[in-house]
Amino acid sequence: MLIALGIIAIIVLLLFLPLRIVFSYHEKVFSTKVFAFGVQIFKHSPKTQKKDKKKDNAEETVKKAEKSVGKLSEKIRRYASISKKATTLARKYAKIKSITLKMKIGTGDAPSTAISTGIMWGQVYTLIGIIGSIMYIDKHDVEITPVYNENVLSLDGECIIESRIVYIIFIAITILIKINSRKGKEE
Repeated sequence: MLIALGIIAIIVLLLFLPLRIVFSYHEKVFSTKVFAFGVQIFKHSPKTQKKDKKKDNAEETVKKAEKSVGKLSEKIRRYASISKKATTLARKYAKIKSITLKMKIGTGDAPSTAISTGIMWGQVYTLIGIIGSIMYIDKHDVEITPVYNENVLSLDGECIIESRIVYIIFIAITILIKINSRKGKEE
């Protein structure tokens, strides 16, 4: 009986354990790390992929990136409207400690590089604004650098989210319930 109570107590303590979740993207590799009390307890990083020998046209790559950021902001806006309750819970129980984004854009042509850089600034800050309306963002650092004489598109980013396990579970269950109830209404 005492062993069962001890196990239950440990599980309850773990549920209220403060977590720091770090999402990072560097050189086409997305990784996730989870820390508790400064100690890494989980890490997921896929094996590095071999780079394609084929070089894409940088201008086409920039246009694809602009479209994907626009689509991502639209998806976030749609899912944020799923439930005011879930958004309120995310705002109350989780916070984004920092967002860091470093991007280099170059199409080889100065006018199109300048236009692409401006569009990307607008898209990134729109996305940060949408995320900021859902969760509190403590700090963000965005650096988008135009490279006028090269065809280049590089992105390095990191997002640190802080919450507790029980809150993450509670928010996820609330969102799943709202999504399922909305699907029932749409059918």
